[in-house]
Amino acid sequence: MPKMRGIKPDFWTDGEIVELSPLARLLFIGLWNYACDNGHVQDRPRQIKMRILPADNTDVDALLDELAVQKLVTRDGEWVTVKNLAKHQKLDMRWFVICDAPGCELPEEAKAKREKWNRGRKLRHSEAEDLHDSDENLADSHDVSRDHGETTARSRAEGEGEGEGEGEGEGEYLWSPSVAPRPNTETTKPSRQAAPGKPKTSSGHRLPDGWIPSQAVRDKMTAECPHVDQRREFSVFQDYWRSQPGAKGRKTDWDATYRNWIRRAAEKAPASHPAATRVATGTQRAIDGLNIARMYDEQDNNYEQGRHGPAALESSPR
Repeated sequence: MPKMRGIKPDFWTDGEIVELSPLARLLFIGLWNYACDNGHVQDRPRQIKMRILPADNTDVDALLDELAVQKLVTRDGEWVTVKNLAKHQKLDMRWFVICDAPGCELPEEAKAKREKWNRGRKLRHSEAEDLHDSDENLADSHDVSRDHGETTARSRAEGEGEGEGEGEGEGEYLWSPSVAPRPNTETTKPSRQAAPGKPKTSSGHRLPDGWIPSQAVRDKMTAECPHVDQRREFSVFQDYWRSQPGAKGRKTDWDATYRNWIRRAAEKAPASHPAATRVATGTQRAIDGLNIARMYDEQDNNYEQGRHGPAALESSPR
């Protein structure tokens, strides 16, 4: 299979090259295109001529002998071997090409390069699959949050809470100012083992079961972002971070992560939340009703005082 090759500037002044005839130099360059990376080309002068010098009236067999005299190639009857092909070309060991010539094998460097490249490709493929799965989980979590709308965010925990069974056992944490956050006592092991000899370092932990932000954090975010519905955002917050794989789903301070989440929600929709819209709409209606009543009272006063037309308009509220 032909390959693209390059020509170095010092090729033209090489002592062995300048001794060749012009067509022999051109033939030598053409052999690079059709030789394997070990420099082998089948010794078929007619075929070589049709590939490299199809329109030239020349004897390719004689040109090959000229190259052999200068010790640039060797001929053994079946194969032409370009000697020191690596001197003229920078060979990519990942794509090293061999042929059917006797003894034409991959060099050890090429084998090592291919093995390393294949390991990297498998790793990239595995990471791409993990990223695809996490994107699908994130999309599913947003769909669930939209379907539930304003429902209360709940998470399972032991001990306190209103359970559905009899006696003590597992219950549900409700979003209530009276419920304190459950202390974090569990950590998730890293998905990849540390290399031998390297000390393990803490890289955070996943969102614990039953976790809710502290009362102080909720009060602080209510003061900073009063128009954000924290109940709904907490449900989305939980679904999002539980769906994140590996190190991306581990945090050292979940309270800080929650605060940043609420602030970003406030930046994205500072006044578009349905609850804020309802409050603003109700207040505006009340103000409009007061203005209308005031206008009618003022008009009645104008008629009693005998003012009509422009005088009445000037005195009426605008």
